[in-house]
Amino acid sequence: MPPTTYNFETTSNQEVVLSSDFRIPFDKVRGDKLRARDELKGKIVSLGGNRPSGMVLVGEYISEEPTQGSDIENILFYNIDQSGVAFAGATTQGMRFLHTLRTPEPTDGPGRLHQYRYRFCPVAAETMKISFEFEMENLDKTTTAGIVWREASLSLAKCGVVGEPVGGAFKLAVHILVPEKKDLFLAKMVKPLLDGTISALQEMTFEPRPELLARLSTLLNIEPSEIKSLLGTSESKILGKRKILVFPFGKGVKWNPEDERLKECDISIGKTKNAKFGIKVLVGGL
Repeated sequence: MPPTTYNFETTSNQEVVLSSDFRIPFDKVRGDKLRARDELKGKIVSLGGNRPSGMVLVGEYISEEPTQGSDIENILFYNIDQSGVAFAGATTQGMRFLHTLRTPEPTDGPGRLHQYRYRFCPVAAETMKISFEFEMENLDKTTTAGIVWREASLSLAKCGVVGEPVGGAFKLAVHILVPEKKDLFLAKMVKPLLDGTISALQEMTFEPRPELLARLSTLLNIEPSEIKSLLGTSESKILGKRKILVFPFGKGVKWNPEDERLKECDISIGKTKNAKFGIKVLVGGL
């Protein structure tokens, strides 16, 4: 018996569209939610085999429902496949994701509240004026949001960022230059890369306690006093204030940027002869 709470729209071999009565959660996925997720993963793997040269994967979540408490990259990628394997073939040139606030338009089935749309498009033109750059020794399974925050924050402390504060919803464009002798598993790196980058652009207003500073110092190999300074006020904190940006979690820490405000993001990939990964970030309001 076919499912009654979701359907896949008829599209080309370069697009996958899932319409559903639900949003697929990260955990406790059962019944039609589990079946829809597993079918979607399989279709995205097949989609990766049809990627045109020079195109990036665009993931679009279409719904009138707000995403408060849920990051758009989680809705479109991590909630579908935490390992990132299903998206590996489709994201070798980059990715873009966005939340479109409107009622989905069905083509085959009944009208539904949620729609997941994946397709290939050219790299978007860079139109944002606020930008900064930093380098990373590695972008692999050893990379954490904290390491990205450290490198982005140190670069911002040295060079700064020019631009007015951005309140409310915002968008990012990230261009990654990959060393010729290294590889990048982008689908797996998106979350630590974005969490660390967005955290570097926010000020933590709650006074960090010695235990937190000591943990960060051990994890990131920089002095507690410097960590406290990097978490605090500066003109580079253009995404505003966050009461608790990072906190002790288990034996480590957990970063807590206000990334639910991120509604559009373009990530593109190029090559470099340098030994380190080069990362350019552009920020704009919506």
